[in-house]
Amino acid sequence: MDFSAYQGCLAHLCAKPEQAEREDWEGLQDDDRCYYAVDPYQLDLVKILGSKALARLIDKTQVFFRRNNPHIRTRDRHTHDTAQVATLIAITGLNKDLMLSGAFGHDIGHLPFGHNGETALGNILGKEVSHATVAVVLARRVERKGVGLNLTTQTLEIILNHSSGAGRVRPVHGITQEAAAVMWADKAYVFADASDFRRCLQDSEPKLVAEIDRLAGQFGCNQREQVSRYVYELVAESAEAGKISFEASEWAQRFAEFKSWLYSEVYPTRVMRSTLIEGLYRAHDLLGTCPEFADCDKSLLLALLTDSEAWQLIEMALDHRKLSVEQISHFGITEIYKHLQGVELDLTDPWA
Repeated sequence: MDFSAYQGCLAHLCAKPEQAEREDWEGLQDDDRCYYAVDPYQLDLVKILGSKALARLIDKTQVFFRRNNPHIRTRDRHTHDTAQVATLIAITGLNKDLMLSGAFGHDIGHLPFGHNGETALGNILGKEVSHATVAVVLARRVERKGVGLNLTTQTLEIILNHSSGAGRVRPVHGITQEAAAVMWADKAYVFADASDFRRCLQDSEPKLVAEIDRLAGQFGCNQREQVSRYVYELVAESAEAGKISFEASEWAQRFAEFKSWLYSEVYPTRVMRSTLIEGLYRAHDLLGTCPEFADCDKSLLLALLTDSEAWQLIEMALDHRKLSVEQISHFGITEIYKHLQGVELDLTDPWA
């Protein structure tokens, strides 16, 4: 696969640094004072790489909880995978720095246990919860002791619009080409997930794994080849369309069918676990008994937990009717909660 023919094919649509916008130009943070010396999107990347939200992803579920193989993906590993793919798509001439800031930030709003956490929190709040929205809330209102990261609106746009839900990808209109590119870069997770299903289900469900391998195998013999073919065909179609696109070609249709099949036949019964969702209800209730958290949004504290922290709370809820900070002094939220006391946040509204 020779990418050279497509080099710079979308450069005329590249987001320019001088177009960058920030929410707060008055209360500039220390690193914002570098703005005129450092590319604004590079500065966003530096901020996200140093964030606590990104650090927590190393202990958050991608597909499988309680991983017993170091090669099974965490949400942090998936984030790096997305950045890898975004870097390749940037050969089209789009702004690589902006794409990387969005790629590294796109999943910082994930709750413990992956989409199980979104379901649990949504039931608790009585509203639909999206990790993309939670990510923007964390970036704007929670990071840096409640001050926020003061990211560019262009990076926040990528974070907010990266998720297309189950089944076929639904492109978002009116977003930058960099945002569209990261949205597609994220979707390469289907090939990584196929590898993890093989690692975890080969012995228990060999027929299912064989079908996953057959469908993924249309793109190549292994994950590296599959991702390379996916990126190449996406870039080729985008060059012809004059914008980021992966909907019209035969390869795009194969990909859409594979992704839709995974969501209809594989993810529902093997990823969503009612025991984890019910456990998060108990963890949320236990957080509500902690006197130090009295003025904090317990839903937010639940969202900030890592997998292992959430699991510890679930187990504690079986034996403890009340919680104190001393019992969980090693949890990340104990470093943050004092700065969130009295702060009103809506995890379903990114701009509140």
